[in-house]
Amino acid sequence: MKTEIKLKLKQDINKTDVSEYPNFSSEWENPDPQFLEDQFDELNITKLESTISQVKVYEQDIFFVREMEWTLLFEVNSISDLKEYLSEEFVMTNDQFDAQRFISIFAGNLEEIEVEAEEAEEDELGDVVYLEVNETEISGEIIFT
Repeated sequence: MKTEIKLKLKQDINKTDVSEYPNFSSEWENPDPQFLEDQFDELNITKLESTISQVKVYEQDIFFVREMEWTLLFEVNSISDLKEYLSEEFVMTNDQFDAQRFISIFAGNLEEIEVEAEEAEEDELGDVVYLEVNETEISGEIIFT
């Protein structure tokens, strides 16, 4: 049984928090959220596809902003078991999907961005710094087929 989760995310980070990191822009423009599918081990997820699309990056007042669409497509043996599991995690209530709750439990690499602390020499890796995203707005839907 196929399941599709369509998410829209809008994030911002304060410009002053990132001004000293030269590779911030390239990291910000290429989001890499992770679906924590190991949370679903008992449901035997197969054929997992994770796609980021429609990434828009712009400046707004004192913030850098990015918007993106994240689609997860996967198969499970039982949609009813998946619905039950999502209900137990309060991701689904009365057949209503809570995208914010889903992200808080089943996604990684969204609340911070990894950048190098300073320009490294060509053969060296710089120290890694994790910058916290200021705010994340999330909406989405889940489709069972």
